[in-house]
Amino acid sequence: MPPKTIKSSLLGMLEDLGENQLKKFRSQLLDRREEPRVRRSAVENKDIIDISDVLVSTFTEPGALKVSLEILREIDCNEEAERLDSQTKACLDTGNPIFRRNPKGELVIEASQEARNHVAGRQQQAGGRRVTVKKPEEVEAEAKAPRRL
Repeated sequence: MPPKTIKSSLLGMLEDLGENQLKKFRSQLLDRREEPRVRRSAVENKDIIDISDVLVSTFTEPGALKVSLEILREIDCNEEAERLDSQTKACLDTGNPIFRRNPKGELVIEASQEARNHVAGRQQQAGGRRVTVKKPEEVEAEAKAPRRL
């Protein structure tokens, strides 16, 4: 049997949550402070299929998995988190690119929040200066050049 997709695993996980756990999951999802955020109207009074669709369309499949695992652990659904994690291990590294899409199915052509956070972190480490990536030839030439004292 081929491995489940992340989306189908998320759906299965949501199906396995009790009513109270699902309520807590939804509440924690709405309470996240990191971008992108989920609007209340996107999940309030929605069934588990709608919630799994919102997770994937908002965060991409790997991002939805990460967010879901974090939320499950926060609401003490550790067994469900472990089961979801083990079910999706094979899905994460397929070598295929993952394209982000908006709810209409159109490609999102902008840096992800994760990419923006990475750049911001690199700039912060560089003291606010713009970080540029050098070509391998430039790095090699600088390494071979005599040092000036």
